[in-house]
Amino acid sequence: MNSATKYYWPNFWYHKIKVNVIPYDTKNRRPILNSFKEYRKKRIPLELFNQWLEKGLFAYGMAIIPGKIYSHDPNQVLFLVVLDFDKKEGFDEFCKYKSNNMTLELWAKRTILEQHPDNLDRAHMYFLSPIPFPNKGADTKIGIEVKSRAEHGIIFATNSPHEDGSRYQIQGTKDPWILSNTQAIEMIQHINGICYKYGLEYVEKKVLLDAEIKKMIKNLRIPKNINIKLTEGERHNNLISIANSILFRHYRKDESGDSNANELKSFFESLSEKLCEPELIPQDESDSIWNSCLEFVKSNKKFDNDNPNRLSFLEKNKTSSDLIEQATELILENNYFITLEETKEILYYESGVYVPGGEIIIEKEAEKMFGFDLGNKHLSEIKGHIIRKTYYKRDELDIDLNIINLQNGLYNWREHKLYPHTPDYLSVNQKPIIYDPKVRPKYFGNFLKDVLYPVVIRTAIEAIAYTFLRDTPFEHFFKLFGYGMNGKSVYTGIIT
Repeated sequence: MNSATKYYWPNFWYHKIKVNVIPYDTKNRRPILNSFKEYRKKRIPLELFNQWLEKGLFAYGMAIIPGKIYSHDPNQVLFLVVLDFDKKEGFDEFCKYKSNNMTLELWAKRTILEQHPDNLDRAHMYFLSPIPFPNKGADTKIGIEVKSRAEHGIIFATNSPHEDGSRYQIQGTKDPWILSNTQAIEMIQHINGICYKYGLEYVEKKVLLDAEIKKMIKNLRIPKNINIKLTEGERHNNLISIANSILFRHYRKDESGDSNANELKSFFESLSEKLCEPELIPQDESDSIWNSCLEFVKSNKKFDNDNPNRLSFLEKNKTSSDLIEQATELILENNYFITLEETKEILYYESGVYVPGGEIIIEKEAEKMFGFDLGNKHLSEIKGHIIRKTYYKRDELDIDLNIINLQNGLYNWREHKLYPHTPDYLSVNQKPIIYDPKVRPKYFGNFLKDVLYPVVIRTAIEAIAYTFLRDTPFEHFFKLFGYGMNGKSVYTGIIT
């Protein structure tokens, strides 16, 4: 490496692109530093960077850390997004962006694109985005990786040697394309569409929606009190996933071509208003999310003509394994199951508690969505996948001894608080009681006064309360004494 190159490229990535650049033996894929973990979250000091330069540590190559750039402008929040293409198929699909059929040469004029001459089917493409992209790891089908955060890994960058011998080279402009919010959303959805076409998950895999949000999407109902908030930085990707889920689940077209898209959009905007903080995303960004998701779903959701509520396997032209995977994921997306390891019994979540009958729910859901396209053999495999994905031991159920599952929520008796039901709390024991701290008994107090001495009334009440504690910290037993017709059976009947 000559003297000019020795300084130019590390300075290019550090000063011009404003990301952290690390000395790295890229040909042998070995770090030169003992550790660079701390520089995933903070800027490499300029003095230290210059020391690395003077020592010639970048002679063996360099790795950049994608993610938030270190701009001097406090109002400029941008993320360096890197798309790593390992297969020609993936790059060819990406070049269909917005139906423009972009070529390698055109992309090289629009943004930073680098290759190494040993394999021109592979490339790195760099963008600056106001929102981070969901991470995507390597795959064997299309060979597209997406990195836009420090924790997503590193990228070997120009002018580093590749393991095949040649060096990475920027092919055109050295200025990355600065995407607008709308363009970033469209590009995320474009990658999502490519992945969906090849049977891969992208946005939905990386954005795991809260169970309460899934319930709202399923019922198209928003409760008055919502404890979930989507904060800035992650909300765009969450809203893309939410819009996709709403449309995949509920989008319909009738014979005349009219659809329910406007009604669904109103629900999406109302939900977004409830979830986003500290403020709503601008209307043009909300429109962009919705429109890109609508086009995505229109392109990928197919309906059976006789039954608009079920997807047609035949139209999707999938193999048996694809069909089973798709059916399994759709059923798991819309329902919650646990399978007891000891018995292999499948329980499903209903009204705050897991109850028997999971197999019947799976059969009903599969029939509703896929009808005659799904055979008994497929159904057996779907059940098998769901069982293996949802195994739990009995001692993992109702694990928090402080929580009593009631009809209207999870009551923590130590905190004296009632929390909303959630499928994440695995409970199979729900008391048929509606908790209301304002309610007082009309007759029970008088009954106790009639049949007990005042000194033991509190003991009698605490004995009842003790039956709700799912543990035995005190080795007590209680004996009722009386000659008959004095309230013993009434008292034990109330406990029962």
